[in-house]
Amino acid sequence: MTQDDKFIEVLSEIVKKLMIQPDEADIYEVEKKIVESLIEKGYEINEISNILENIFKVVNVEYEKDIKMRVLHPVEIENLQEDAKHFLFKLKKDKLISSKEFETILNELILKAHEITIDDLKLILNKKEVLKSKFLN
Repeated sequence: MTQDDKFIEVLSEIVKKLMIQPDEADIYEVEKKIVESLIEKGYEINEISNILENIFKVVNVEYEKDIKMRVLHPVEIENLQEDAKHFLFKLKKDKLISSKEFETILNELILKAHEITIDDLKLILNKKEVLKSKFLN
């Protein structure tokens, strides 16, 4: 399959999943369904990320060279509670943490043997002194 074919297939999958979702659907849940569907079709996480990056370039959705779409691996999705995932992505989106800090924090969280809560996330952020404690309480 050519890169163009993959591009079209991924874009089609995104459109299909978005069209069947209710208006109040959680965007992270929709993203999870899209990624799971693409993985079932044989795509790798890195390949999905690269294709999504190219889609954003083509549709010109406020794309900046230093911002890349980060697709969570299924293990990361399963281990992060929704509120912790939303909080972590919001920190990155609002540029309160860098992409490198995002990855470092995510890696540390995933090493834990239990489901990650927002309190676990805040504890790691405080420990790493990524943000001032007053923002995390």
